[in-house]
Amino acid sequence: TFLAVEGILFYFIIILIELKVFQSMKYFLVRCKTKLRNSNSTFASALFVNEDELEEDVRKEKIRIQTASLETLFKTDTLVFRDLTKRYSSNNHLAVDHLNLGVPKGECFGLLGINGAGKTTTFKMLTGDHAVSSGDAYVNGYSITKDIKKVQPEVGYCPQFDAILDQMTGRETLRMFARLRGVQEARIDEHIISLAAQLIVTP
Repeated sequence: TFLAVEGILFYFIIILIELKVFQSMKYFLVRCKTKLRNSNSTFASALFVNEDELEEDVRKEKIRIQTASLETLFKTDTLVFRDLTKRYSSNNHLAVDHLNLGVPKGECFGLLGINGAGKTTTFKMLTGDHAVSSGDAYVNGYSITKDIKKVQPEVGYCPQFDAILDQMTGRETLRMFARLRGVQEARIDEHIISLAAQLIVTP
């Protein structure tokens, strides 16, 4: 009886994890905490960058993102960052400081910076791995703070290190990623064969 109850309990926990219920709760708590901390004028003033320190093109882009309506930005930009900020509560480290940026459709954009500049943190917020402290970002019009489940199918993320398991064959790897991507089970093999043909390989 105990094992049956334990099995049911863990089943529901897995469902909650898959639905990202815990992550949504974390988002909510972090944003509430951020709003409370932002009410402190000392903390809030420390967040804002001195406009005089910004380069001209950065300043112009910031003004464009902050003044244009989202509807206008979505007509030209696939990716929009609006005051995206990440501050780690554990050590009060400001990793991403009010990032304002738009990436036009069809453009190949590179985000460069020294170690610790916030590049990885920015991408982890985009994929939903890290909660946003304040601000927002939009992928094809979807908000990463409100519609992360709709954002994730729109994003392809290649990590710094290989995410391939040595114990899996090529076909098994493609099948796993197809399922993670949300491809219908009945069409997975079709996609694998098509992709293999394009790459001239046998999975």
